[in-house]
Amino acid sequence: DDHDEFHCPAAMDDETCEIIEECDEDSHDGNITCAKTMYDYCKGDDSSDMMCGPLQLNQECHDDEGNEVTCPPSLVWSAFDYENGEINASAFIDVFMDVYGEWIEEINKHIILKATPFEDVYHITEENKSNSYLVDLEFRNLNVSNYLNYSWEITQLEMICYDMQEHEVKLDFTNPLSCTDAGYLWVPNPYVYPIWHNYPMNLTSDELNADGTYSDSALVMPYWNESNEWTNGCYEFEAHAENGPYSGVRDGFIFGVGNNSAHCQMMNDHHNHGDHGDHDDKDASNMLLNNYMAYSSGDMTAAVFATNMTELIYIMYSQEDDDEMVCYDIEEHDIEHQFDNEQDCVDAGFMWTSENSGPNGGGDHGDDGDHDGHDHGDHDDHGDHDDHDYLCYNSQERNMEFQFHNKHDCEEAGFAWVDCDSGPAGTCEALHAYRDDDEPMILDGIEGVNNPEEADCEILPDYVDGSVADNAGKSITCSIAFTVTFEGADDTLAQHKATIPFDNETEWHVDIEMLEGYEFISCEGCESFTFTDNNGNIKAFDTVNITFGKVVEQEPEPVLPDCDVTIGIDDANYAFNPISVEIKFGQTVCWQWTNSTEPHNVAQVAESADTTKLSSGFYSGEAVKTEDFRVTFDAAGGYSDDTSYYYICEPHVSMKMVGEIVVGTGSTDPAIEEAADEVPSIGFIAGILVLVGAAGLRRRIH
Repeated sequence: DDHDEFHCPAAMDDETCEIIEECDEDSHDGNITCAKTMYDYCKGDDSSDMMCGPLQLNQECHDDEGNEVTCPPSLVWSAFDYENGEINASAFIDVFMDVYGEWIEEINKHIILKATPFEDVYHITEENKSNSYLVDLEFRNLNVSNYLNYSWEITQLEMICYDMQEHEVKLDFTNPLSCTDAGYLWVPNPYVYPIWHNYPMNLTSDELNADGTYSDSALVMPYWNESNEWTNGCYEFEAHAENGPYSGVRDGFIFGVGNNSAHCQMMNDHHNHGDHGDHDDKDASNMLLNNYMAYSSGDMTAAVFATNMTELIYIMYSQEDDDEMVCYDIEEHDIEHQFDNEQDCVDAGFMWTSENSGPNGGGDHGDDGDHDGHDHGDHDDHGDHDDHDYLCYNSQERNMEFQFHNKHDCEEAGFAWVDCDSGPAGTCEALHAYRDDDEPMILDGIEGVNNPEEADCEILPDYVDGSVADNAGKSITCSIAFTVTFEGADDTLAQHKATIPFDNETEWHVDIEMLEGYEFISCEGCESFTFTDNNGNIKAFDTVNITFGKVVEQEPEPVLPDCDVTIGIDDANYAFNPISVEIKFGQTVCWQWTNSTEPHNVAQVAESADTTKLSSGFYSGEAVKTEDFRVTFDAAGGYSDDTSYYYICEPHVSMKMVGEIVVGTGSTDPAIEEAADEVPSIGFIAGILVLVGAAGLRRRIH
């Protein structure tokens, strides 16, 4: 009577009624407190059959025909019963297995992966920055009849300060302390492109450890700068594995490099399964499966398993509903609130995406620095997708640009690299169908046409015949031969880019022969490659981009004319030697000197007394200490017979460093002859220097 709005039973106290009323408004979703409050009330003496009847344990249940049947167990209430000591561990486990038994049997088919740094080293010190980093990988629950395909990626984490309320990066805060003090989050920049390595293999039982696990190591090389050293900062290592047809798993951690990066490993706190607020389905699945395997193998007691599973039930029950979806404009980086459903959003040219797709799941919308509006590096749950789930999107034409296979090429073309989940229903299916189909080779954006369209792979005889022991570890290979035609290819381009799609679960070797006049430039995505002249070979596990181009012809060295007359520098270093020469029309004069004391040049002047070079005359250029300058005095060079030509050394014209070339019957200028007579000897110059030095010495003494 006191609770008219909610109609609580009269015997219910006010505090319990208020909790139940709030729970009713929220539909009890994801709130363990609501479940526990209802449990405590219904277990009490004053409970109401109206409210608790459908929830009571041991109630009578009937099938569709009215027959009495055993009621399905209430797992949450069984967890409360076990926690209160009303049932033992064995009874709780029976209820637990009734609910999850079939699921455990199915999930037990999946591989389990654990990645840990060698000797638990989460920090590379300054003195070890040139060393490689070793990561231990352990694979459990393997089925050796299926292939094991695993890969790992390493990403340098660029940390940013992020405002979750305004959805923007705070560039003024450059360290975690000032950022968090201001009420923001210090999170990894999710748009740093990682480096991948892939390792497909076929295991045999002999390669497994005694306990059925398989161990390997990832050797991460310090290739983050030109010095082959780690760049200081935080890095995330993440390994991925698949074993046959079942979905893959991933595991990883964050480590630091440099004296000021010991804090990096603190970001690994998201692995703490005791935190009820930081879990996804994979965390819960792994926790459940790991505990069950330990319990079923006898490594864990029933009491510990029951306690851990009650904790897991609370975690799963407290998980929030699916993320709120919003309509997002990837060009303006804004949420379009006027569209509240997927159809209207997509029809308007926008994307229907999760509100929590920003850094750390915070909805990275409205950040001017966000190129695609999606968190490519969700470091709390290692992300739900890899690059196989991303596509290139043309927002203006509202088309998927399938010809771009990676983020770099997509954004270079002016498009957005987005999660396929952001598109309309069926986008991911279309993407996977396209990529799973035979993708065409592409040359400069032109799709190639194969002939034959479906070429057979011919099995090669190597390692087919013989004993298993002799051929152990060796691969049987097949060879495919076909012609690809690119209609409309432009052979006038200096460079070309060829995209060759490969199945990322197979090791491919391709022999390449360049046409005459072309050369190999680079291969993006190649595991390795070798090229000698026009022939080469590449090795790849996934799609590659090969750049090749026309051989650049080197300009031939100019053929210098032979010297008929050679002019040098005299011993004093301030006069040409000889100053005046006579030549026949058509002969070549060479000015040559090597390692002279002073730099000199040759500059033609109009008259012998001029001190400024003739703009249209011969000129050797700037003064240098080593020179080989040649002039042929013929009609082709614009010179005349029976003419005298004058020149100077620009830096030393004041010292009358001049000269003349008399062609044919040209006359010698008397001024040139006077200059020759006035040239000082090297002994005279040395004497002057000695006298000047002595005079200076006397002045210093005085």
